[in-house]
Order: sequence, then structure tokens, then C-alpha cells
Amino acid sequence: MFKTTDEQHWEHINNGLWPQTQIFRIAINPNNSQNIFIAESHGLYRTDNGGASWYKVLPTNPTLDRSCTDVCFSPDGSKLYAIGPSSNFFAPPFSGIGFWKSENDQAFVEITPGSGYPHAGAPAQGRSLLAVSAAEENLIYVLSYDDGPTNNYVYKSINAGAIFTVTNGGNSIYTTGANTAFNMLIRCSDVNPDVCFAGWQDLYRTTDGGQNWFYKAGYGSTVHPDFHTLDFNPNPNYFNKITTGSDGGVYRSDNLGDSWLNMNQNLGLAQMFRVASNTYNTNVIVGGIEDEGIGYKDPETSRTYWKTTQNAYFCDGGLVLASPFKSNYFVGGLAACRYLYYSTDGGLSFPGASGYYGGSAWIAPTVNHPTQPGVLYTMRHGTSFPYYSPYILFKSTNYGSSWFVEEEFENTVDYNQSPQALAISASNPNLIIFANGNGSDFWHRPNELYKLMNDGNGNWSKTLILTGGQYPVADRYFTHIEIDPKNENEIYLTVSGYGTGHVFRSMNGGVNWSDLTPPNTLPDNPTNDLIIHYTSSTTKELIVSCDVGVFRTDAQNISWQLVASSLPNAPAMDLDLNRLSGILRTPTFGRGVWEVQLDGTTYVQDVLYITDHYCPIKIYRIDVTII
Repeated sequence: MFKTTDEQHWEHINNGLWPQTQIFRIAINPNNSQNIFIAESHGLYRTDNGGASWYKVLPTNPTLDRSCTDVCFSPDGSKLYAIGPSSNFFAPPFSGIGFWKSENDQAFVEITPGSGYPHAGAPAQGRSLLAVSAAEENLIYVLSYDDGPTNNYVYKSINAGAIFTVTNGGNSIYTTGANTAFNMLIRCSDVNPDVCFAGWQDLYRTTDGGQNWFYKAGYGSTVHPDFHTLDFNPNPNYFNKITTGSDGGVYRSDNLGDSWLNMNQNLGLAQMFRVASNTYNTNVIVGGIEDEGIGYKDPETSRTYWKTTQNAYFCDGGLVLASPFKSNYFVGGLAACRYLYYSTDGGLSFPGASGYYGGSAWIAPTVNHPTQPGVLYTMRHGTSFPYYSPYILFKSTNYGSSWFVEEEFENTVDYNQSPQALAISASNPNLIIFANGNGSDFWHRPNELYKLMNDGNGNWSKTLILTGGQYPVADRYFTHIEIDPKNENEIYLTVSGYGTGHVFRSMNGGVNWSDLTPPNTLPDNPTNDLIIHYTSSTTKELIVSCDVGVFRTDAQNISWQLVASSLPNAPAMDLDLNRLSGILRTPTFGRGVWEVQLDGTTYVQDVLYITDHYCPIKIYRIDVTII
């Protein structure tokens, strides 16, 4: 939590709050600006001194942690409403506080099913939201969903929560499916209380107090789906003007949603997971884009903007990986759909791959073989809950266009975990290391590193080499593995989360580890990727991407520094270093792809492969320093 009183300087105000918080909403008493409530993932918190100190007020037993997902005052400030998932929703910490009201700063009273919220047809409520209108003091709307079928309902009370009715004739308005609780909004007009918007993947509007709801934007319209926020123009003379925010940016309507203006034409707002450049033409890049599939940028065909590719233009773009052997060859994946694709034309088209099956992590862990052109590995898993067995190592020998099973590994130990990251040794390609885990807090178990070894005859073995929480490695989500290209025993690991080290190194194949994030050098924030950049035959630096920027350090004398300034305030999700040009790129989640030319000399030590069909394969060794 931060506060400013002059719009320039910010004060950290977290005394009494958890070190790691998820804050859903802030409610300031309209009659007393020192009296503030926050809806937070551990409960409802209150301050009476402008945030100098906080204390928990709900649940009524302060030792319990239960999620509160919204809080608001009534227009005159006499009533306070707080809501969260129901107590029978899932299990702690995802179960919530339920629904409560306080009048005139008196003790909270729970609003029970006898009021009509929730109704009998929806016994277990998930994330829930509130809306009030300055035009009617005792009006309150509630948006919630039934946990089982994910049917979303809007409830309405005109007597300050004493009695609720289900709008839309008692029927649900929307079924959210896999997006449940991610994109949700409800907002009521302060001029006309009968006008209200509710949003999920699509946006709906009522103008008759909830009797009827109508689609206004989302799939099938010019407005990008997945809605998170909406507000009315505060000037009552322009109450028909609204602005909404979705996964596609900001949109405005001057007629309550009947038509829309795209406000993002000159803004770079892409939510990017991964980026990869053509090894031999750094100007050709592809990227995995949230909600837009796999995109490409080529100065000849898309000089100033990204285009989505043929075939892989839908769903959430995730994996992208360039071939180090052939120009314009890439593999890609759609994250939410778990599909794999390949391209031979620089991303213009991405036909679907074949042969693979099972599930995968959000970003399918995939690597190029360091010495065999066209060979790649990816790891997936069986879909049987709770062990997701077997873990499946797939191999491709044709640049990712088709896959076959290389090896299966039975899993009877790692509950609800699956392969999340993958690395292969350049100095010994018979060695593969993968990270096992689950990104969800609810299913949290310590992540693990496994070593896969091929005996040279096609037989693979699996050995556990690290468990999260094994000193000094943090018990956090493992985000990336990197193996030094010259030394198979030198392994790097990055982790997410807070309150721990974030970059770890082993010099003996994973037996012992050291923390490479000494105090006051690398900020305490999730670290998402790492690359090893050789600056000469004997010197190298480490570069990491984090939620707050991209940092570098000499590999021996650890002292992290920003690579460059001017990155936007958005998580840097990945790194792509084009080794021939020295251009470093990072995709950000919300502000597109950014690049910087690394300073100093460019050192390349590699094997050059000529693999086109016009001549036999020829292999040359090159060792070049470009100044």
C-alpha cells in the first residue's frame, strides 16, 4: 500500500498488513479521509489514521485468513458493505468472509441466505463484487458466481441489503468457464440507478434496474474481451459517457455502450509472454501475445506493428523459440489451449504440429538440441488427476512440425505438479534438467529439479537433484533453468515470489547451491528469465528479467545493475539475445516488446551449420569477436 498527499511523493503504508498482499479494493469514508478500508486476500482491514497502521476487522476471528474481494461505503457514508467468497467456497485461503454490513460504524452484521443472497440455486459463492449509486442511498448490487457451473448472477437490494432479488428474472446472466473470477466488473450509474454494467469476457448492460441485461461489447465486437473495470464520466451532464478497460486496453463510449472508440491506436499495450528473433536476421521477431495468439514483426511486411500469424491467431500466445540452425524457422505454442505450432517463413504462418498429446505448463517447456539441426525436446504430462502421470519427453527431428515420444517417466510422488521449465546442456546434450511444480498457490508444494540422463543408447534416467526450500534455494516457483554452454555442472535457477533470493547457482551439477542475490543489489521481486552472455572466451555476464526491470552482473563478481533505463513499469517476462547483433529484447506483460543494443564487443563462439537442400551439410567452427 502506498499513499500520496501531493501527487508526487509516495509513502509506503503497510504497517499491520501482510508482507505479500493482494488488494482488491480501497474504500475511503466520504466523511473522514483518515478512515479507510481495504478488501484484501487475508480479510477486511481498517485504518483510522490514514494508513499509518492497519488492523483486521473481518473475519471476526482475526487469527483466520479469509479472502475479502470487495468493500464500499454507501453514498452518504453511513453504511459499509464488505464481501468475499462464501465460507464453503473451496478451502482456505480461497474461502472467504461471506457478506457483511456495518451501519454508523457499529459492529458488522452478516447478511445471510435468508435475505435472498445467495439464493438456493447457488449455494457456494466465489469472488464477489459490489456496486452502489449516489442517486439512491439504499441501493446495492452484488455480482457473484456459483462455484460449480460458474454461472454468474447479479443480485439487487433497494433496502440496504435487508432483502435481495436475483435480477434477470432469477436467471444467471453469464457463464464464465475457465475465466471464472479473472475478468469481473460491476458498476452502477450515479445519475440513473437503473443503469448498470456487468462484465466478464463480454460486457452487459441493464437500463431497467436489472430486469433485462443485454450484450454491449466483447467477442464479436470491435472491443477486446475480458473486462476488468468500467467507470462513468463524473460530470452528470455527460453521464452517458463511459470508459472501460479490458485485456485489450482502454475503450470509450459516448452513448452507454451502443458504440465504442478504441483509445489504444498509438499505445503499445500488448501483454507478451515470450519473444524470439530470427538467429540470422534480428529484425524478424515473433512473440506470444495474451489473447492474440502468436504474432510476428518483419520490417518488410509489418514495419511498425505486430501482425498475428495464420493458424495460431487465437487463444493466449505463449511459447516461441527460434531455430539456431535455419533462418525463419520457429516453434510456438498457445498457452491456454496447450497447442504446439511451427513456422518455416518467419512467422507469417504457423501450421499446427502433430504427434504430441497430454497437457503442459502454461508455457510449454521446449528446447532446441544444441548440435543436431531440427531436433527439439518438449515435456508434457498425462492428464489424470492428481499426479498427472506420466511425464512425457517428446522429441522432434523436423523443426517441430511433428513429435514422437522419446521417454515416459511415471509419477506417483509429485502431487498435482508437472514439468514447468526445461534446459539442455550444450557441452553434453545427453543431459537435460527440468523443473517440476505448479504455479497455483492453492496447490503449492515445493518445486523440484530433476536431472534426465541418456546413456547414449536411448535409455533415460530421472534423478531428483533439488527441492525448493533446500537451503539456500527458496521455496518458491521455479521460473527458469540455464546450463553454462561450456560446463554441464554449472547450473543456474531463477525463482518467483518475494522475501528470498531469486538467482541461484550450482557448480557441481546441483549438489550444492549458492544465492547470487546479495542484499541491496537485485530488487526483491519475481525473477522470470536468465541468460549467460559470454563477453570473451573466458569472461561472461548474467542477465535476468524481473517484474521491475532487466539487470546484469559479472558472473564472478556479483553486483547487479540495470542493463538500461526507460523500461516501462511492467513485468519483463523473458529475454532474447540475438548473438550476432548483440540486441537484447524483453517482452513485457502490458507494454509490448522492448530492445537495447548491448555495449562492448560481441563475442561469438559457435558451430555454423549450412543445412539447406542446395548442398550437403557442412560444419565449420567459428570463434569471432566483433568490435
